[in-house]
Amino acid sequence: SDALDSKSRLQELLQRDGRMPVYEFISMEGPAHAPKFSYRVLVDGVSRGEGSGNSKQAAQQAAAANALNGMGV
Repeated sequence: SDALDSKSRLQELLQRDGRMPVYEFISMEGPAHAPKFSYRVLVDGVSRGEGSGNSKQAAQQAAAANALNGMGV
C-alpha cells in the first residue's frame, strides 16, 4: 500500500520471493552538524538503487525509492 514507506514496500515485495534487501553504507560527507549520508541497496548482491539524505534512515529510504522506481513499481 502507499501508506508504507519505501523501505517497507521494497522489503515486502522481495520477501514474496524469499529475498531481502541489504543496505550498504557508501559515505558520509559534510560537517558534523549537517552530515550527508549515502547508501545503496543491494538485491541478490546487485546494487538496485542509491540515495542520500541527512540521516542514515533518510538515505536508505531514498535508495529504496530509487530501487522501486528501477523495478517499475
